[in-house]
Amino acid sequence: MILQTPYAPPPRWQYNAHLQTIAPNRLRKKPPIAYTRSRIHTPDGAHLSLDWSKLPGNNHKLAILTHGLEGSSDRMYMLGMAHTFNDLGFDVLAWNTRSCDGAWVPNHRLYFHGEIDDIHLVTTHACQQGYTQIVMVGFSMGASITLKYLGTHGANILPAIKAGVTFSCPAELGDCARYMDNPQNRIYKRLFLTTMKAKVQRIAAENPGIGLPVQKLKQVRSWYDFDDWFSAPLWNFTNADALYAAGSANRFVEGITVPTLLVNAANDPMLPLSCMPFGQAQSHQYFHFEQTAHGGHVGFSTRQSKLRMWSEIRAAAFVNEIVGI
Repeated sequence: MILQTPYAPPPRWQYNAHLQTIAPNRLRKKPPIAYTRSRIHTPDGAHLSLDWSKLPGNNHKLAILTHGLEGSSDRMYMLGMAHTFNDLGFDVLAWNTRSCDGAWVPNHRLYFHGEIDDIHLVTTHACQQGYTQIVMVGFSMGASITLKYLGTHGANILPAIKAGVTFSCPAELGDCARYMDNPQNRIYKRLFLTTMKAKVQRIAAENPGIGLPVQKLKQVRSWYDFDDWFSAPLWNFTNADALYAAGSANRFVEGITVPTLLVNAANDPMLPLSCMPFGQAQSHQYFHFEQTAHGGHVGFSTRQSKLRMWSEIRAAAFVNEIVGI
């Protein structure tokens, strides 16, 4: 269903989408979270790093947080949401996608918006620890992964998973790739591609047999170029378009069977209009969509609070009011 947003505007000095995107994650005081790290191994010989923020005692409630592209459990939006859910009485598991935990493991697989085997491994591991009430929280790419995971598993989702809360989801990847090539997004595009190119070079050096055309890295001009020449073959897709179809959350939300919220900002500099799934949410019993006028990309500062982002306030309200845990 489509919800009317209660979002209060950002501070007046955050007068455009870029300030609303950058400031909350660069200028915010670090929330008081001290993770404890554990690792689990994947069937193909890699590992996933899990960062925990646990409350005293034997807790049965858990929030699983999934970060955005080239992010990690230490991003401000992850730490802020971890702090919020701890205050709600939840333990928190902030997991790091492959290559994002600061500990490189030679492996030809990285991650992408449509990869849900790893998140299933994480949630299964959490259930084995005794958690019976789990909320899945995702940001940007993590929102894509979370929504696809919930929609793909549908009625067969692990019984402990009670809800999903997502923000700033690039729900149509092909359109987002083209949108990222707009001049207004050159700073974000450059930041992302710089680290992603370095990872491709390392993968190619460690796995010469997979035949990545590293000589083309200097020829990359568009986001599509990078995905077509490198991301797609790494995941055995014929081209970037096939990769985008497999990772676009809009294609999977119909299958969601637990209360799930997506909040996207209308002024998000990285998301075109096609990422606003009004049609998918219109008559959906479980999938709730909310569009804010402001907030940027994974920003959502608010005049209501100096301590929390509005996204954290909204996640807490959704879990309390809609989900009831």
